Amino acid sequence: MEAYYTSPININDKPWSPSEVTAQFKPLVAAFPDWHWTIRHLTIENGYMALHLSVTGTHQGEFQGIQPTGRRVTTS
Repeated sequence: MEAYYTSPININDKPWSPSEVTAQFKPLVAAFPDWHWTIRHLTIENGYMALHLSVTGTHQGEFQGIQPTGRRVTTS
C-alpha cells in the first residue's frame, strides 16, 4: 500500500508518513477486503484538496471488536 503514497500525506492538516497511513488503514482492509472508494466530489483550491467519498465493503473480518457479519456496509 505504501507504494501509492508520497510523503508527507496531510490529513486534516497533520502530516503522516506512508507507513502511518498504511498502519491506519490495515485493520479496515483486513475486515473489509472488498473495500471500495467512490469519489463523489473533488475540490482543489489554493493548494488544498477536499474529497467527498462513498466507501463500501463486506464485513468479513473482525473490526474494532465486532465479529464479521457478512453484511455490506456503506458510509459517506
